[in-house]
Amino acid sequence: MYYKCNVSGLLIRCAGAVLCALAWVPCLANDAPAEAPSHVTIEKTEDGYQLLYNGAPYYINGAGAKMYLEELKEAGANSIRTWDAAHISSLLDKAHELGMTVTIGLWMGHERNGFDYSDQAAVDRQFNKAKRHVEKFKDHPALLMWGIGNEVEWISGTNVLIYKAINDIANMIKKVDGNHPTMSVLAEIDPYGLKIENMSKYCPDVDILGVNSFGGLASLPGRLQKANWNGPYLITEFGPVGPWEAEKTTWGAEYEQTSTDKGKFFFTSFMKGIHREPACLGSYVFFWGHKMETSPTWFSMILRNGERTAPCDYMQAIWSKKWPTNRCPEVKQISSRAAGQIVRKGGQFEATLSASDPDGDPLAYRWEIMSETKVPGKGVVTTKMKPIYNLIIATNDQTVVFKAPVEEGAYRLFGYVTDNHGNAATANMPFFAK
Repeated sequence: MYYKCNVSGLLIRCAGAVLCALAWVPCLANDAPAEAPSHVTIEKTEDGYQLLYNGAPYYINGAGAKMYLEELKEAGANSIRTWDAAHISSLLDKAHELGMTVTIGLWMGHERNGFDYSDQAAVDRQFNKAKRHVEKFKDHPALLMWGIGNEVEWISGTNVLIYKAINDIANMIKKVDGNHPTMSVLAEIDPYGLKIENMSKYCPDVDILGVNSFGGLASLPGRLQKANWNGPYLITEFGPVGPWEAEKTTWGAEYEQTSTDKGKFFFTSFMKGIHREPACLGSYVFFWGHKMETSPTWFSMILRNGERTAPCDYMQAIWSKKWPTNRCPEVKQISSRAAGQIVRKGGQFEATLSASDPDGDPLAYRWEIMSETKVPGKGVVTTKMKPIYNLIIATNDQTVVFKAPVEEGAYRLFGYVTDNHGNAATANMPFFAK
């Protein structure tokens, strides 16, 4: 059976400043049958825009996700976003079963990975692949909109051929699928407004501007206004301070926020950069699941073994206007004389992870040391990590005694603290053995 989402604003009285501040966020009630396919439009309001899903106002409370969809739904989210259409059929069906929607990504090649937008044959192949996906999935009732490319323009955003390729796909979608809007996603916006200018000039068939914004999300509404973007937009990725924005050690290792600090940062970013912005149609948090990028924990709201971290708690408070029944542990800091330092190879050191639990649950600790290698690439540096074993000498609750590796290089000590309800907190510190 198909379902549609009847969305209404819900003002609630709640204890605690966090939940009171979130009382405006719309909720979903999935209770009325609807015909397939879904029909999604954008409506101009007195002061901005709103999305209409099957005729009803629909505010996106979503996440980039392909797993843990039941938990995502239970937390109060209503939509997921993908970056490509690979293996999308089962994901669409699962989302529909849960009464959720999907923004389907249509992947476009990146110049930094070797895609040449002056190669018309390659551009045509990409276009035809996108068209096949649109034709195949346009009538699925879970489809919300099409995301054409992700950060294809990359850093400078000056290659006009990229924008024209985006618009060609958007124009094709309008001819093939009259039921769903088109969107394209930028990697932030530049201080000179060139990306916005090019999107406005060369992409008239793109209905919605998508922006991935992390450390700068709080200031994004003002920057969009300064860049003269007057249309609807979506925050398509947001989360912690990105590695490219973080402070670094002398050898270039990034300092990562603790999971507790990330949760607070998610909330502050949402309230300042998304909350009640009249042209913003909603957001997709990044990333509901586990992802190795810079570190195994940097963007992972859920750890490898399924443990939830603080950003999950804060997003549930945003989406559902209530905290989870049982909260994640909290960490204050990881401290050690080796933190952020160049240390002696094979030397012995101690580290402490200061933690507590909001519910008074008993806590368990585990530790891991990983090597860290930077791999330069065209326009981007990636990080490779692998566990290094037999370096943990002793542990005693919050404290660990460890040995620095005997091989010179960059390393990172990870501390994990867990309760007995599937919740976790993380912190890590870089060090260099020499």
